[in-house]
Amino acid sequence: MGGGVIQYDLSIYDSAAIENSEYHIVGLGQYSLQIGIDKRIYGSRTFENEHLSRIENPEANGPNIIYSDSAVYLGGRTSRLGLPDFIQSYFHPAYFDYESKCNLPVKFRSYPEGQDSVHWDFGEPSSASNTSTLVNPTHDYQNEGFYTAQFIVYADSSSDTFSRDIYVKKSLGLTGSSFSADVCDTAHVINANHHLTLMKYNWSTGAISDSISVNQSGTYFCSMTAFCYSLVDTFNITFLPTPDVGLGNDTSLCEGQSFTVGPAPINFIVYNWSTGDTTAGLLVDASLTSNFEPLELSLTATNACGTASHTIRIDFLPQPDVSWFSDSVLCDQLEAIITNPQQDSVTYFITYTTDAVLNDTLNEPWRIDTVGLYSLYAFNRCDTLVKRAFLSPFNAIDLSLGADTVLCPGDFVTLNAFWPSSNYAWENGSIDSILIVNYNDLQNAASETYSVTITNGACQRIASRTLSIDELVCDTANCKFSIPNVFSPNADAINDLLKITNTCSSVSFSVAIYNRWGQLIFSDESAQGNTPITWDGFINGIAAAEGTYFVVIQYEGKVQKGSFSLVG
Repeated sequence: MGGGVIQYDLSIYDSAAIENSEYHIVGLGQYSLQIGIDKRIYGSRTFENEHLSRIENPEANGPNIIYSDSAVYLGGRTSRLGLPDFIQSYFHPAYFDYESKCNLPVKFRSYPEGQDSVHWDFGEPSSASNTSTLVNPTHDYQNEGFYTAQFIVYADSSSDTFSRDIYVKKSLGLTGSSFSADVCDTAHVINANHHLTLMKYNWSTGAISDSISVNQSGTYFCSMTAFCYSLVDTFNITFLPTPDVGLGNDTSLCEGQSFTVGPAPINFIVYNWSTGDTTAGLLVDASLTSNFEPLELSLTATNACGTASHTIRIDFLPQPDVSWFSDSVLCDQLEAIITNPQQDSVTYFITYTTDAVLNDTLNEPWRIDTVGLYSLYAFNRCDTLVKRAFLSPFNAIDLSLGADTVLCPGDFVTLNAFWPSSNYAWENGSIDSILIVNYNDLQNAASETYSVTITNGACQRIASRTLSIDELVCDTANCKFSIPNVFSPNADAINDLLKITNTCSSVSFSVAIYNRWGQLIFSDESAQGNTPITWDGFINGIAAAEGTYFVVIQYEGKVQKGSFSLVG
């Protein structure tokens, strides 16, 4: 035309793509175009030109076009405004089109003029019905894609052949897929793009793009449609945690005890201990070390998201050992000297019968040179052991069965005559160190004295105690004092006070509390009746240390002892 000749590819079936297929065949001005009997296209020229231009191969694409600017000489004449008319039917022109729908045979329609016969080649040689002589045939293509259909028209002993690339839309039988992925990112992109033309997407999240970004574990669905296709893809996304190992603070473990250290197991995380174990939790006991040496345990946790490690130190504490402290009676000696033991983590001290600390240093030996009964205490965080052992010298067995006692219904008394390395002879013939007498044993005699002869080498002593029943004094005789085992003065409103209570309503009593060195740290002598005595865990305004403490309760000439633990 006036601005030149432009070619477009109309077989693409997309307006934008057709527009982008624009190809300028020639830049010189053309006034009209006309197809010739030789199936080539001729054009008139501007500027009084004496030639016709010609496109040699109109069926070619783009750069393959062969164009001649001065193909036909007009003998000095010009054709400026157009080309002569001619009888269209002389060329037996014909063309065809087609209609293709999803999964249905393609319908072809031809428009020939004066034909004798026609022949079709549908461009699918593998099909038994690839050809037809019908004017308007149909053909069922097996697969989707581009095919070159050829239409031949026979008329007047001549033939014209027309070819056209067609696109057949057939379902490919696509099925949805299921995809699972373990990811570490805070956001992850999942892509459902199947690269099919004009595909439409509809996600379970409401998105309509070919991909979405997710940041939570879950199952996501994408429904996709395009032409003859419809399928659903399923995406199972699991966000993995970054490994986090926390073994807690360094700690200690008592002999014979065990505990499990380590995090709760999480799927997809691999655990490796310095011991070679691969479980999340590790059972720890003394078998993991030798001679109670401190143990350092390391745990490394790994998954696709990273690695974390932590180390914990565990000190193993032995049970207090008092086996070296033999029970015995010292006779014909002026004094006894005990070398203080050396045991890691264990504290030792000895008390006299008055509960006053005799000696609490570990740098000098203990010296026993006063008549009386001594008690050895050995304690650490694991346990507290008390062992009564040595008599003082001078052939004395200093032992008492206790003060005379009135028994009430249901009461019993344990008469303990134990003295280290001794023999026992009770008046009733028993040779045990202990004799138990209950209220019913005194029904025939309102009062009875029980005696035992204690013999240890050259030392011998007779101890006795009178037991009786008297209903008039049973109200006070049945007084029971309650001492808690543990209290924790940490201001959490739970067991913040140590309360010592009494079941009697008319008995006065006093309380004294000693630390593990036998030092008096608290006393109260004003308790009356069943009003409790309380201690807040402070000594002169300073919080007392954790540990074991000892209690002495005195009432109406009687003594009750006990102990408790103070914890944080």
